[in-house]
Amino acid sequence: MVTKRDYRDMTAGALLLLLGLAAAWYASENYRIGTITRMGAGLVPLSLGVMLAGLGLMLMIGGWFRKGILPEVRVLTPICVFGSIAVFGLMIQPFGLLPAVMASTTVASLAEKEFRPLRILVSGLLLSAAAWGIFVFGIGLSIPLITWKL
Repeated sequence: MVTKRDYRDMTAGALLLLLGLAAAWYASENYRIGTITRMGAGLVPLSLGVMLAGLGLMLMIGGWFRKGILPEVRVLTPICVFGSIAVFGLMIQPFGLLPAVMASTTVASLAEKEFRPLRILVSGLLLSAAAWGIFVFGIGLSIPLITWKL
């Protein structure tokens, strides 16, 4: 459905504006700003927050004068993504790292419109190998790869 304004850009701009203002406010309240010649710890975060807020405002203004389409809202997508985090947290202790990553990948992939079992399997295997390489081999964490105790 075509709308009079681009509400996606307006919403994204509003979120960037709020995030930038929050960062600028936090920097100004909690860090010393200083001057240009003697910069304090808060000058860069304050400046970046103001710039982010300005970019958000420009995005909002652009969305106000442009036609847009209403995006399709799928409630299942965030449920699957947050559910995959919960599945990982529930499965890592009793089953180990590799089954937890595989299950988490499977649940997260349910957020897509099309179900592709081969892609899910390949993604799960690649992510499991990456998790093993980073956390067990690289960092040296003592996470069991596979356990079947309940």
